[in-house]
Amino acid sequence: MTEPSVDLAATVRGDNSRLARAGALIAAAGLMARTLGWLRLIVITSIFGASSELDAYFAAFRIPDAVFQLIAGGVLSSVLIPLIARFGDGDRVVAWRAVSGLANILLIAISLLAAIAALAAPQLMPLVAPGFDEAQLAQSVELARIMLISPICFTLGAVASSVLQSQGRFAAAALAPVFYNLAIICSAVLLSASLGVTALAVGVAVGAVGYLVVQLIPLLARTSYRHRLATGMGQPGVGQALLLLLPRSLGLAGTQLIFIVNTALASTLGNGAVTAYTISFTLLLIPVGLVGVPLGIVLFPSLARAAAAKSMDRFRLVLTHALRFTLWTAALLTALSVVLNGVVVQLLFGHGQLDDGTLQTIAATAMVLFAGIGAHSINLVAARAFYAWQDTKTPVLLTLGQVAITLTIAIVTVGGLGLPGLALAVAIGSWVKAIAMVLLLSARLRVLDAAELLRAGGWFAVAGLAAGAATALAAWIVGTLAAVLPDPARLAAMVMGGGAAGTVTYLMASTALRLPEGRRALQLVRLSLPRR
Repeated sequence: MTEPSVDLAATVRGDNSRLARAGALIAAAGLMARTLGWLRLIVITSIFGASSELDAYFAAFRIPDAVFQLIAGGVLSSVLIPLIARFGDGDRVVAWRAVSGLANILLIAISLLAAIAALAAPQLMPLVAPGFDEAQLAQSVELARIMLISPICFTLGAVASSVLQSQGRFAAAALAPVFYNLAIICSAVLLSASLGVTALAVGVAVGAVGYLVVQLIPLLARTSYRHRLATGMGQPGVGQALLLLLPRSLGLAGTQLIFIVNTALASTLGNGAVTAYTISFTLLLIPVGLVGVPLGIVLFPSLARAAAAKSMDRFRLVLTHALRFTLWTAALLTALSVVLNGVVVQLLFGHGQLDDGTLQTIAATAMVLFAGIGAHSINLVAARAFYAWQDTKTPVLLTLGQVAITLTIAIVTVGGLGLPGLALAVAIGSWVKAIAMVLLLSARLRVLDAAELLRAGGWFAVAGLAAGAATALAAWIVGTLAAVLPDPARLAAMVMGGGAAGTVTYLMASTALRLPEGRRALQLVRLSLPRR
């Protein structure tokens, strides 16, 4: 293959090393947060197992999560950063007034919605978990009400993240989820003996407060932002931002509908099914959090500035290289995740209170979900190309199509396939949306060559197959040689040995196929290192 004429680092001349370091920071913090997410699941499943209590907690969590996503989940990616970029560096006072006004409006809206959800929780929970008995429903209502403080904190945290990232400050936003996970882990360990599963809800509430505080400190200490109490409806850009936020909220409502319906379907499959599905989906978030999330966060301010400046060439180059790098990395992570899936599940959860049947269900469900790693990563990056042009309607329409496809497949397959049927629906729906996004970016906005991206994806898949074969072979060899070791040590050795062999093989295959992403990855690593 021929290499694109301009490297990603060259497209951001003047701040390339800063972006690379920011990407490395976010990826590292994301890995830390995901690792703590693993630990969180290990701790709570070790304490509660796949029990009706833990099912109640996971089902209750859907309500505060839905409240946040409906009001403010899209603030960071679709509204505030383009709004700040629009004013530029010379109009910071006006920009901060607009941000303050929008934040106040959102705070009022989410507080009202949280209060309504708390009052209506007894009526909402039977819809979220129709398979629960009365005791589980009552427990879920109590847990949901405790956790409803979290969407308020997350909304203010999203505003703080947007301001910090618009100023090139990514550390606090990247580390905030770490404190959130730590709070839940500590609460589970210290309070579960006295509070039972309520300790997890308390941990969510405390962690959400910490999530906000961690970002407020640098926001007030290291930026010129100062908050104003006025709603700011008369400020330039606030009304337009609200109009842009409405379709984005509709799209997030559709995404939440997938989570809620899948949770409802899982609740009909018996005790432990909601827990098994939640664990499987959390495992999917680990590789996606290493690819799509950091790329989307770091590159979005650059895309927004390029769009504001009408610099189509720069926009096209940044987006093209971002999507190619996303697919290239996702192909490797898909190969590693699919091959090592059973070993990882056994390593993380095989020593707790989960029985073999539950572990097999988690592994089977996660394996199907892993087929959508590339799609989820593409969606996170490609959607920001539309948001940079302040187009929130197109991603919303695509999301609604994704919802229709996903829910149809889930309802049809859950009876015969169980939880893997729900996973299949999620993977197919995500790929349909990803393909549609790429085609629209190519045909309508003309900021992407879909055919070239498809060809590159084919070569990435070839390299991924080679990596998967090497991973499987190395894991088998290591497992055989380490058979005398205790199971945790043997499984860990299989994961490390297989992962290392697969990664090396993937880099060698990329070099043999003349794919520039391998060399570019090493270049970004060098740029991410601190300079004297």
